[in-house]
Amino acid sequence: MNIPPVTPEYDPSAQAVYNDVLVKADEQNFKLDQDNFFTTGSICLQSADGTWFQIVVNDAGALSTSELLSSDGRIDSAGRPVIATTNPYYVAP
Repeated sequence: MNIPPVTPEYDPSAQAVYNDVLVKADEQNFKLDQDNFFTTGSICLQSADGTWFQIVVNDAGALSTSELLSSDGRIDSAGRPVIATTNPYYVAP
């Protein structure tokens, strides 16, 4: 999120930009008290043994998983998922 620099004096146009940035960022956040819908990105879970899996759904609504593998570039050398830059929920460590 890139917020414009703070102005020394109150500036309504700058405040409008701040508000727009914050509203757009909030729209991308998970909400605990409502349904969340994904059109891009995915859900990945780590099993007890440290293996990572991606949850997928087919056109019939059946859920399945696929393992994230280093051989296909989805796991890095430290065993962590390679995060797609298009994922709106990713926060760099």
